[in-house]
Amino acid sequence: MNPIDTGIRDIISLNMNTIMTSSPPPIDIVLKGKHIGNSIWGGIPLTRYRDPKIIIKANKDNELTIYEYYIPTAPSDNIMDKTIHTISYGRNIIDLSSHNGILSFKFKNIDSEATIQIHLK
Repeated sequence: MNPIDTGIRDIISLNMNTIMTSSPPPIDIVLKGKHIGNSIWGGIPLTRYRDPKIIIKANKDNELTIYEYYIPTAPSDNIMDKTIHTISYGRNIIDLSSHNGILSFKFKNIDSEATIQIHLK
C-alpha cells in the first residue's frame, strides 16, 4: 500500500465500509503545526483500531486537549470525554487506546514547527 497525497489540505472523506470492516486498513496521518494553529482539528475514528497513538514532535512545551465524541453528534454538541495532556519540547507519544469513538484535538498554544503523526493499525 502506497501513501496517497491528494493535495487536499481540508476535509478528506473515507468510505464508511472501509472504516467499519472487522479489520480496517492501517492509516498514518501527518500534519504540520502551521496548518492547524490552535484550532480544533481531527475527527479521527478509532473504531476497530488496535494500538492507536499520536506522536508529536514539539518545538516548545504545550498542552494538547483530546475531545472524544460519537456519530451523529458534533464535538461541540456532545463531548463524551475531554482529556488534557502535557506536551514537552521534543518527541511525545500519547497512547490513544483508552479512547473510543471519534477524536479531535486542540493545542493550547500555536506551535508552527510541530509535526504531528497519528498512527492507526
